[in-house]
Amino acid sequence: MKSTVNDVCRQLEVLAPRSLAEEWDNVGLMIGKGEWEVGKIMLALDLTSEVAAQALTCGVDMIVTHHPFFFSPLRSFCADDDKIAIAYEMIKNRTAVYSAHTNLDSACGGVSDVLAEKLGLESLRVLKSEKREMYKFVIFVPTSCCEAVLAELRRVGAGRIGDYSDCAYVMEGKGYFRPLAGSSPFIGTNGVLEETEECRIEVLVDKHDLGKTVRAALKAHPYEEPAYDIFVTEKIQSETGLGRVGVLPGTWALEAFALQVKAKLGIDAVKVADAGRPVKKVALCGGSGAGLIFEAVGAGADTLVTGDVKYHEAQQAIALGLNVIDAGHQATELPILPKLQASLEAWAEREGRGLVILRASEKALFAHY
Repeated sequence: MKSTVNDVCRQLEVLAPRSLAEEWDNVGLMIGKGEWEVGKIMLALDLTSEVAAQALTCGVDMIVTHHPFFFSPLRSFCADDDKIAIAYEMIKNRTAVYSAHTNLDSACGGVSDVLAEKLGLESLRVLKSEKREMYKFVIFVPTSCCEAVLAELRRVGAGRIGDYSDCAYVMEGKGYFRPLAGSSPFIGTNGVLEETEECRIEVLVDKHDLGKTVRAALKAHPYEEPAYDIFVTEKIQSETGLGRVGVLPGTWALEAFALQVKAKLGIDAVKVADAGRPVKKVALCGGSGAGLIFEAVGAGADTLVTGDVKYHEAQQAIALGLNVIDAGHQATELPILPKLQASLEAWAEREGRGLVILRASEKALFAHY
């Protein structure tokens, strides 16, 4: 089975729904077209010039990164800028680029879950549950066109609820309207009150997908002026969110656990802020998680494992009685790549897609001498 960029994007959004991304983040397809064919995918934390060179050498059709390739709005698109030069090469070689950032951090089985598994934590729960804003999209369709509209809604991924996709509620009823002068009604006659069999279709949509959902439904709808409603709803997703907290099988001295973190992550050094507590209940967050110090304390953790901890943040943690192990941004996120590779390979095999999934060889950002 041939695969397109759209096919891969949809599967990535099953693994890490875009709705889990933080408000300030930029996730999704960064470069490319949805209909481009994909046979080979490369995974990386960042799309650097080195990663781009590897991808082009290997004949990669799509690169999936953790960190967004475009984060801030562009003011120009000139190839004398190193980043834009990479984008030119990607477009010239029809190589798509997709980024899954804080949505992959928060997802079940995402960055924090994989890091927790690597460090041997048990009885995991989310450190900071995300508050997910959802929309209920309701549209009224003549019964004869109901299936066509539903098909378009499915095509754009509307109606995902947890581990279920294509969820919709359809209720039959009667619609009334009077076409006025100048209208070209699909059903009925100008000036005459019409009664027609209609269906009410309801689907749940996350914030990022609302626009494309409305456009897809209107594209398939036969009426000049379709009637639809959008309702805002919120729910707490306790199984998803930033960071995790869990317990170790035994109690560790801080120095011994720090050495364990080094060994498990395959790094030369970690930085430790010692609050004088033995290690049993551990909070963690891949990447930059110092902003979760208060959540870690509130969860009863004695130790926080993360990256990018600043001096004053470490002081604050010690004052609150929280040990901190800074294992670095890159090292705490890299474990997600083998897991993401295995997930995509399993999907490709299950559907007979014949995709080749590679991992980039990424140069360590910091060296220890």
